[in-house]
Amino acid sequence: MEVYILQQNEDTPLIVDDFISLRWRRKYYDIGEFELHLVNNRKNLEYVTRELEPLVYFVGSVERGVVNYVQVNRDEIVLSGRMESGIMKKCVICGKTATNTEEMLGILWWTWDTSNRKWHILCEKDEAYITVEYFYETQEDVIVKYAKSKSLGFYVIGNDIYIYRGTDKSISQKTVTPVVFENDDLDSPVWTISTENYYDKAIAVGKNTNDEVAETRFGDGSRQLFVDCQSTRKDENQTASEYEAVLKQLGYMQLGKHKLTDSFEASVSPSARWTYGKDYTLGDIVTLQMRDWGKSENFRVTEVEEVWENGIYSVYPTFGDPLPETL
Repeated sequence: MEVYILQQNEDTPLIVDDFISLRWRRKYYDIGEFELHLVNNRKNLEYVTRELEPLVYFVGSVERGVVNYVQVNRDEIVLSGRMESGIMKKCVICGKTATNTEEMLGILWWTWDTSNRKWHILCEKDEAYITVEYFYETQEDVIVKYAKSKSLGFYVIGNDIYIYRGTDKSISQKTVTPVVFENDDLDSPVWTISTENYYDKAIAVGKNTNDEVAETRFGDGSRQLFVDCQSTRKDENQTASEYEAVLKQLGYMQLGKHKLTDSFEASVSPSARWTYGKDYTLGDIVTLQMRDWGKSENFRVTEVEEVWENGIYSVYPTFGDPLPETL
């Protein structure tokens, strides 16, 4: 396998086919990361240190990584960073209003050259989107909250942002061949259930035009999450019910970040019936049937980590909502 490293102001990449290892983790509704270990030779060293933040990718990678960290040792060079969408962490939205998904995406891209800016919604349009004001939040905060609240995936390539929804390939549907993982398909599976970061009721608090507090509560549970919406004040032209709908949307976006963790993590066995990238991919819904544990359930593939090391390729998918972690 070849890995390509490309300086952002150049057209010809450095091609590396003798790298030591690569860990490539993509995330469905968050921003993934990577770590690449190279042999320390003159060609590699001169290229990766020529400019800041070169891009890393390979055939079939879908996304590209941006090098945020370079460590040079005697025998190897370590490059690590986040996927290209990580640039949104360093862009702040200073008081912008969106009334639909397209406007929200336009806000995310407002710092880029508008003549080259493109966004691609590769799923059904969100007709339920209502007016929301974004006030001093990073673009990453906005897109992650939106993606989690709508169970959508996203990624960035250059000036393009893509919003998509994975395919349902569970046994519950009849449209495509179902993908069912059983005991023999997975090595060392780990089932995790956690309520540490779980909230199921929101108390969203904003302000009316006269500075009086406006509050709305929603959700069926008792785990209460306070959502401060006071920076999004009621507009003079809004009715009370319209402003309440705005508070609810902001609250639901926050609840989307605080879901119950119910997930499986495992490496896919070399003898597994299903191949990543061919039979299933990031964002798809598949079925897990762990008969030894008496569990059969549909899960979305929310993360996939691919590892190339010592000539061996391994795949580690996460099924369901994972606990927060980084490489």
